[in-house]
Amino acid sequence: MTSGRSKCVYALPCFPIAILICFFLPTHSIWADPCKDLKKRLNQNALLSVREYLNPNDRLLHQYERNLPKSFQENLSKLNTRWCDSGSGWGLAGIGFASKRADARVTTINAQDNWGFLRELDNDDPYAENLKGFFVRAYSAFGLNSQELVEVHEHLGPLYNNNWQEIGKNRILGALKNLEDAGRLKYQVGMAEDVLKGQGSFDVISDFFGTYYYSADRLTILNQYYKSLSSTGVGYIVLGSTDYPFGK
Repeated sequence: MTSGRSKCVYALPCFPIAILICFFLPTHSIWADPCKDLKKRLNQNALLSVREYLNPNDRLLHQYERNLPKSFQENLSKLNTRWCDSGSGWGLAGIGFASKRADARVTTINAQDNWGFLRELDNDDPYAENLKGFFVRAYSAFGLNSQELVEVHEHLGPLYNNNWQEIGKNRILGALKNLEDAGRLKYQVGMAEDVLKGQGSFDVISDFFGTYYYSADRLTILNQYYKSLSSTGVGYIVLGSTDYPFGK
């Protein structure tokens, strides 16, 4: 089925489970290691640290809703839906959903521990300058007070000062802890094919330029997604260019 710039291919391995794969063109140049020996191919993305990984990986929920089929929103709207977002980066899409729904049960999986990195980041670390845009999007995802956001940026100014951690960092880390303590969100660190084992079944699995995109062993990923879906679950996989103007 073709719609706009995306092409969605519906693969039905066993009714009623469905895995939808969406392609966005042009394709991205970053991929799994193209080594001819498949056994030696690596997920290059997973080998990078948070500091080395240049893509912000902080997409919001509305960007998922805009670029995925309508059924994605319909499935999330169901009561007590269990959603797993694989290769989620900061997991802001899942956080946005969990912040709005008391019945949310969201698991986000990422190879790098973004939130752990933020907790340990020093006030005067030059890398903090790269997080300005992230703070804006994180505040939006958590549904934090807009006036407070203005105050945060007044303190941040053109460069981060000693107030940024107290006002901004601690605020979003506190909001994250509240979601985790309420059982609405689980931020899991590791390889999805390993983390998903023992997690139970999910009603929705999404992979938005995530694990599948960078994986050198996609068949293993697909098999694990299939095993991790409930009997009526649906999986959504997006492939394509990170240069695509999501949310713009």
